[in-house]
Amino acid sequence: MASPAPAWLRPLVDYGPLAAFFIVYWLRDLTAATAAIMIATAIALGLSLAVERRIPPMPLVTAAIVGVFGGLTLWLQDETFIKMKPTIVQLIFAAVLFGGLDHRAADAVLDRTTGIHDLGLTEDGAAGLFRGPAQADQRRVADGVEQVVANVHGPGSGR
Repeated sequence: MASPAPAWLRPLVDYGPLAAFFIVYWLRDLTAATAAIMIATAIALGLSLAVERRIPPMPLVTAAIVGVFGGLTLWLQDETFIKMKPTIVQLIFAAVLFGGLDHRAADAVLDRTTGIHDLGLTEDGAAGLFRGPAQADQRRVADGVEQVVANVHGPGSGR
């Protein structure tokens, strides 16, 4: 059995290129930040491959889009292309998720969510925390202004 990947690897692969982009953008401009995110993405994928012996699919798709649109931005000196990247990435992942809804009989993309455990919450999750006089007014519409405020201090406390 292979040993699990270090805990620092996943956040570094997911957020390292983004952090590099923002730092270089803050220090220089969008063109330099585009080059930085392309280099940082390649380093992150290489690090993931070296440590885990695999490349996660989401950073791989993002890297491909960064490569294409970042390359166009640097080659044509037009910032429009890198500005389109977040929208393109989100549209691709939305299409994959909605595609799973279209093939319900097949193994859907979100099929693993059936492994979520029952939390055993009551219908009103806070009801167990605040038992007392304030519960009497739940699920009712107040008849007037005098009924809007609940007496949460208990019976006979100041009326």
